[in-house]
Amino acid sequence: MDDLERDLFRDPRLTLMIIKPDRMNWNKLGNCLVFERCHPHRHYIADKWQMFLTLRRSSTLRHMQMTTASGKPFDFKWFILYTANPGYYQRDLMQYLDSHPGIYILKRTNYSQGIGIQIYRAERPNTVDRIRTCIGNRASLNQFVLQKYIERPLLIDKRKFDLRVYMMLLSCKRPSTSNGTGFEYSYFAFCYPGYVKLSCYPYNKVSRDLHVHLTNQFVQKQRWTMYTRVKETTTCAVEPKPDWCKNTLYSRIRAIVGYVAAAFRPHLESNASPASVFRLYGPDFIVDEDLNVWLLEVNTFPAYAKNTAALSGSIRNMWREAVTIATEATLRYRNRLPVSGLTSMRNFQLAYSSEDPGLLSELVKQSFA
Repeated sequence: MDDLERDLFRDPRLTLMIIKPDRMNWNKLGNCLVFERCHPHRHYIADKWQMFLTLRRSSTLRHMQMTTASGKPFDFKWFILYTANPGYYQRDLMQYLDSHPGIYILKRTNYSQGIGIQIYRAERPNTVDRIRTCIGNRASLNQFVLQKYIERPLLIDKRKFDLRVYMMLLSCKRPSTSNGTGFEYSYFAFCYPGYVKLSCYPYNKVSRDLHVHLTNQFVQKQRWTMYTRVKETTTCAVEPKPDWCKNTLYSRIRAIVGYVAAAFRPHLESNASPASVFRLYGPDFIVDEDLNVWLLEVNTFPAYAKNTAALSGSIRNMWREAVTIATEATLRYRNRLPVSGLTSMRNFQLAYSSEDPGLLSELVKQSFA
């Protein structure tokens, strides 16, 4: 570390920058906090098949071994629905579908906004050709994932809904005190409750209309006439005041966000940058009739459109708090103070901290029986 960079770290001020990487000398950003819209290795978490594989591999690692309150082993199967890639192990997949009939969703591995999603109804005999017909003969099977569909979702006003939350990942850096050279790094994840997304139409599991089954705004707006009449009812703000929402639902979501952040740390931590870096992701969750919470996917480019009053308020408040938390946490870490109990924290909650390895295990025990 040269003298200029060390002098930058001695400066008590912190500069927030949102920049284009090709327009800045990254070696002079030691005293900056940078918002990075996406990570170069985002495909590990954005690609639905890679996300599943990464979670499965990480569950075997020693530091990811944790238990629920009753002592049961906890891993990704507690919050990830059955997922398979129809391009691989096709005989095993057909046998599974034959023995587990029901509704499944076929999704493009790396698409968003509901693009390419198809409903597949598993009935004997299940064949690869049936799946290929469902997605279109020109599509490659290994570009899709087949995921179990929640046939009995929890409903609001007889409509299906899911929960968009925000996950903020913060990679902090400070000069090392061990030998006067080099840096120390830490990695934190915060969870924000976000908002609720609802379908315009009453739920009917036998319906083949995707507008009944998919709740994101992009899909709902395709029925423009209906959407314009009811758009303010397609989103609502989250107020986790009821005991179950506060103590169970969002407690579980916080633990899941922390688990995902820990599993993807090797891929998403930003140690290469001289600056401290934060990014925002948009995990989507669904709740079934038995009040189980399931992670559907993680969006690396979550939409920030303010189509409704609920979206406008939620997104504006989230951004304000995200910037202030990232700033305070970076300053506290740089000054060797604990990154917990932040004064700027209102709705965000700390879900993972490399400075406190026991935090995630404690969240899992508190949230899952």
